[in-house]
Amino acid sequence: MKHRTTDQPWLGLDSDFRMSNVHRGTTLWHQVATLVRIRAETQLNSVLEVGSGRGVTGMLLKHLGFEYRSLADLAPQRPQSQPLLQTASERGVADIVVAFQVLEHNALESFGTLLNKLAQLSRRFVVISLPISNPYIHFGLEPKLWSGYSTTSWLQMGLTIYLPRRLLPRPTFQRVNHFTQVTRLAPSVNPDGTTVFDSPKHLWEVGEPGAKLRQLKKIFCQQQLSCVRVSYPQFFPKQVFLELEKE
Repeated sequence: MKHRTTDQPWLGLDSDFRMSNVHRGTTLWHQVATLVRIRAETQLNSVLEVGSGRGVTGMLLKHLGFEYRSLADLAPQRPQSQPLLQTASERGVADIVVAFQVLEHNALESFGTLLNKLAQLSRRFVVISLPISNPYIHFGLEPKLWSGYSTTSWLQMGLTIYLPRRLLPRPTFQRVNHFTQVTRLAPSVNPDGTTVFDSPKHLWEVGEPGAKLRQLKKIFCQQQLSCVRVSYPQFFPKQVFLELEKE
């Protein structure tokens, strides 16, 4: 059988399900599991996703019975020069508004403005995920003590130790991998001076100067959002999930 090569444009359609991208599957699981838990605790079932990407999260949420819409459904016809999130003018569209791996693709200076927009679209919760810049050491243990498909969840143990960012290597060339983008690119700018929304590269990550978690929490308060939970994917602690509730 001939193997697919990276020069084939349709390769990305199934790349999320390859062993080399196992961290993406872990992230998708945590996204859906977070919303399932919120629904079990609050009985809220309406979700609006900003930045639906390939649509895998939306497909899973629909399968689980969520009332799901993506942001593109609100503003399908928009001028190419206008950011999609700024085009949507509705308020209180869904009980829970989520933005997974989206906000870091925009300038850090616009973080508060984008949060405010997410809060306007939400009736109660805003759930976001952001990449973490700090290097880390992770220890995982999942013992298999008897025959069967898997062990019980309480036997799965993990410990993550985050290290100072100064230990991160600083090469002179641009290097991008699934752990971090070591060097940063300047954000693209529209002719009117505004930053292009949703750059393909990370413009910042949690832990970098100006984007410490404590600094982001201050921005949450400025937008009348309280951080009710901070969580990390158990087997891919390179992202942080923040659950925000409108005050």
